[in-house]
Amino acid sequence: MAKLWDKGFDNDAKIDAFTVGMDRELDLQLAPCDIMGTMAHITMLSSVGLLPKDDLNKLLPELKSLYRSACNGD
Repeated sequence: MAKLWDKGFDNDAKIDAFTVGMDRELDLQLAPCDIMGTMAHITMLSSVGLLPKDDLNKLLPELKSLYRSACNGD
């Protein structure tokens, strides 16, 4: 089966063993940090006028909910 990131040559098996297979587990660990970064980013975008305050006020509660879920492993 081809990988989405296939460049037409074989990777070293050690690289694949290190980087492939635990994607879901790693994503669960990274999700809270990623969500916090997104909250900071949209807050900045709003502060410089690129994201309307109304949109920020809709997005932040949803992201906070996602953050809580991610921290709980949901």
